[in-house]
Amino acid sequence: MLDFEPDPMPSTQEMRRYNDELGLTAIAKFGWLRPREIGNVLWAKNKTRHVAGARIARRWHEERLVIERSLPYGLGNAYVLSQRGAEYVSDETPYGAKCDVKSGKKIGDHIRQSSSGWVPTLSWRHDLLSNGFLTLVMGHGGRVVSELELRRESEPGVKIPDGLYSSDSLDMEWLAIETERAGKWSTSAKAVAASIVESALNSSYVCGRRVVGTVLVYEDPMKRHWRDDSRPISDHLGRMVRQCKAIVPMCKQFNLVGIPLVTSGGAVIDISQPVQKVVGWSFEATIEKSIYTFRWHEFEGSHRLHLPESVGIAVYIKEYSGEWIMRVFIPGQSDTQEFGLGDIKTVQAARQLVLKKVLRLPEYRAWAEDNIEFLHQQLQE
Repeated sequence: MLDFEPDPMPSTQEMRRYNDELGLTAIAKFGWLRPREIGNVLWAKNKTRHVAGARIARRWHEERLVIERSLPYGLGNAYVLSQRGAEYVSDETPYGAKCDVKSGKKIGDHIRQSSSGWVPTLSWRHDLLSNGFLTLVMGHGGRVVSELELRRESEPGVKIPDGLYSSDSLDMEWLAIETERAGKWSTSAKAVAASIVESALNSSYVCGRRVVGTVLVYEDPMKRHWRDDSRPISDHLGRMVRQCKAIVPMCKQFNLVGIPLVTSGGAVIDISQPVQKVVGWSFEATIEKSIYTFRWHEFEGSHRLHLPESVGIAVYIKEYSGEWIMRVFIPGQSDTQEFGLGDIKTVQAARQLVLKKVLRLPEYRAWAEDNIEFLHQQLQE
C-alpha cells in the first residue's frame, strides 16, 4: 500500500487552460507564429505536433483570440494576437512574468504588402529559422528571449542577437543565437562576427542578461528539403569561422558551435548534431605567421633577417662554394653558431628554411612570449 498520495492528474479543463496560456504567451513573445511553431512549444516531443498546433490555432481563431494571416510562397498561415487574446494573456503566466501584452493586429503595417501574402517583417523567412529553433528549445523546457522582446528592451541602434536561451533555472547564464540564412555575406556580417568574438572571449550583457557565448543557427545543407527553394548550398559555419578568425586577437581561441536545423516548408522540424569549430590562433600559430613580417636586407652577398634588437640575436645567410650557410650572432659574445642548409639552390628557398629554424631558436621563442602584442601589431599592419 502506498504511504503517500500521488499527485492528481490535471483535468481536461486545466490542461486546456495551461495550453492556452502557454501557447498565447508564446505568440506574444515572438509576435507571430505558425501552427508548426505553436506545436513546438506545446508538444515538442510529438512528431505530429504541427497537426495539434493547427487544431489549437483553429480553436483560438474561432474564439477570436488570434487573427489569421496567410504567408507568401504557400508557407501556410500565421497567427497574431487579437485584442481579446492580448487581454487573455495575464501578466503572470506559467512561463514567467510578462510586460503588458498588446494586440498584433498592426504587425506588418509598416511594410508594403502584396497580393501574394502577408509579410510581417522584411526578414520574416530568417525569423522562421530563429523562431523555429527557439520554440523547440522552449518546448523542451528551456527559457528563451525572442529578438522581438530584446528590441523592446534595448536602445535603438544597438546590435542585438536573434534571441537568447538558457537551461539555467536561475537565468544566471544565457547563450545568444545568430541565425544565418542568406547565401552571401550581409552588410551586418562584421557586426555579427564581432558580437560572437566578444561574447566568447568576454562575458557580455544583453539587456541585463549575462551572455556567456553565441551559437550559430543555420539550415543543415545536407538535409534541406529540395522543394523549399533553389538557393545554392552555403557553408554558413565555415564562412563565419573565417570572419571571426580575421578579427580575433592573437593567441586567443574559442569554440564556435554551429547548430544545423532540418527544415521543410520553411519550418524547423528537427535539430541536427551540433558542430564545433576552433576559432583563433594558438601561440605557435601566432609566431609562425608573424615571422614572415620581418624583412630581409642584402649587403655584399650576405642576407640579414631584420629582427628587433631586443630579440638579442642577429641572423645571416650567405652562399659559400654553392652551399648556403646560416649564421647566428649573439651581440657581446664571440661565439657564432653556424648551420648548413643542405641542398638549397635559391635564395628564396634558403630564406624560407631559415625562418623555420629561427622559430625553434630558444632566444627567439623567449622574446616572442614577452612581445606577443608587438607581433600582433605587426600582423595588423
